[in-house]
Amino acid sequence: MRKEIVPFDDVVARFHGVRIYGRGDGRIVYLAERGGLCHVVIVREDQPLGAPVMATVLTFDTERERGAHLASGGGGFAAPS
Repeated sequence: MRKEIVPFDDVVARFHGVRIYGRGDGRIVYLAERGGLCHVVIVREDQPLGAPVMATVLTFDTERERGAHLASGGGGFAAPS
């Protein structure tokens, strides 16, 4: 797993078809795929007004690796039931 912090506008530009996975614990979690890699995008809801919205992008080599991370509650977010 690789981790990077990027502006959310870059996420929207980079990941066509990004979709929401769930919301809770003060975070919105999205899923995306690009270039054969699987991504989890996490956006905190308590970011300061007026500041650029930043996102944490977690990159996984396989869907299985990403699924295991989500199932374990990785990123501080519990998988939806």
